[in-house]
Amino acid sequence: FFLLISISKSIIDYQDTVEPAQEFRAAWSSPWGGDADLVTFISIEQFKDNMTYILDTLKMYNMNSLIYHVRTHDDALYQSKLNPISPYFKDVDYKKFDPLKWMIDETHKRGIDFHAWMNPYRIKSDNTTDIEDILAKYAEYPENPASQRENILYGTSSIIMNPGLENVRTFIADTIIEFLEKYDVEAIHFDDYFYCDMGARGKISGDFTILDEKDQDTYEKYIDDHPDCPYKKDNATDKADWRRYQVDLLISLLKERISDYNQKNNKHIQLGISPTGVYKNGDGIVTYDEKQNAITTGSNTTAGQEHFASYLFCDTLKWCNEGWIDYILPQSYWARDHPTAGYLRLMDWWDKVLKYKKVNLYSGIGLYMADLSVNTYGWQKDFQELYSQLTFISEREIIDGASIYNFHTLRSLRDGLDTKSAKQIENGIKAWTKRVPPAEIKSFGKIMIKNPTNIKLKDNILSFDRVEGAKFYIIYRSEEKIKFTEDEIIDIIGNPENKRNIEFSIQQVSNYNYGVKALSYSNTLSTFIPSRPSSSFK
Repeated sequence: FFLLISISKSIIDYQDTVEPAQEFRAAWSSPWGGDADLVTFISIEQFKDNMTYILDTLKMYNMNSLIYHVRTHDDALYQSKLNPISPYFKDVDYKKFDPLKWMIDETHKRGIDFHAWMNPYRIKSDNTTDIEDILAKYAEYPENPASQRENILYGTSSIIMNPGLENVRTFIADTIIEFLEKYDVEAIHFDDYFYCDMGARGKISGDFTILDEKDQDTYEKYIDDHPDCPYKKDNATDKADWRRYQVDLLISLLKERISDYNQKNNKHIQLGISPTGVYKNGDGIVTYDEKQNAITTGSNTTAGQEHFASYLFCDTLKWCNEGWIDYILPQSYWARDHPTAGYLRLMDWWDKVLKYKKVNLYSGIGLYMADLSVNTYGWQKDFQELYSQLTFISEREIIDGASIYNFHTLRSLRDGLDTKSAKQIENGIKAWTKRVPPAEIKSFGKIMIKNPTNIKLKDNILSFDRVEGAKFYIIYRSEEKIKFTEDEIIDIIGNPENKRNIEFSIQQVSNYNYGVKALSYSNTLSTFIPSRPSSSFK
């Protein structure tokens, strides 16, 4: 896995040295919203050009992961028996071309992970659509809960499937398994949409509380059907706990179903959650119980939306403590100088509460805030904000990387725009000067694989044997002896199927040492196993 190339000689050195840094570096990309990057599918060429631009930009900025929206509104950017096709892909002829399959393959060719972003419950992003129109849309999908009015909740600004119903949760799990059976991805990813606001915004006291919201019938029926349950029909605090329990049931079910799929199919699919940045507003102090679970009142923030309550009702710390998710990516979008939810205070708290957990912690970076018309403090005034946040992450013990929201603003520098986000990126990318592999996945444990062997260089093509169990390969180059450090990495490439021999084109050969390591599905770098070289190089 280490090849010395010079004018006069070529040898192999099998000694492992220092391993490079590993860090999750991602961006969110979606076809939905005013800042969409995926245009509606018109032709194969148009789609390929659009997606190639996205992937090449990620690689240009030395990123290694893409979080890509494949399910936006109880639909699918792929062929599904359970969900109607997304309007963005309504003109795709799947007999000729599968856009998502092509996209995933192209992502992997570049040594980039693909995280499939799904919204679990959302049907509409407004509340103006008539119920009969919704039922008509899903009439041909009887297994989809949106085909029955009793499964649908109208909120103040959205329409969702009812999270308190078992058939809804089972359907979401079935949708994920259907997707995994079709596509080879690294993770299923949810953002922050679970319960929606139905008028009370999560309030448990006052004139209008969650007891007055439209899922009260679901809540009361649950109590009637479960006489031993601890919840009371007229107690808003109980209903808040019940809602959190219903979301718990979804996450634990997904953990069970994905783990079972992984075991049966020798796969390593992660489940990742990106909640709003604030779990609870508190004093920021963190201690630990005998199980090394965090004891805390919440982050040292005062005004952030609390996803523990608010109208989302997500106990994300419980999910981490129980090991139901593989990574958590809080949307810590604010600038460092934000007066009520400053970035450093917020992420310092997350860093502490995940200290002893086998759950990867990443940080959501709010680059989009640089271009907003409202005051977002440092994002608009300090063009070192992005760089400072990224370097802060690299210095923390527990935080394993970041994802930038969103690709639409990430592309502003390459597009030559004179925007504040472009200025942020110009400085920020200095924190990512070289490509690195994504962070090791803590929940999987280390999956150990062998180093590449039979390395050869001929006609500027570096070749080596395929490694069993490898996901990607990391290529190193140095004028000195290879130490396998970050500054020696020149590329990360995929592991094409049905190829025994992997090839990589080298632009400059003379007087360089080249090294190759393989990356397993736990993002663990390959290890040295002593053996005699299979051949020599002259």
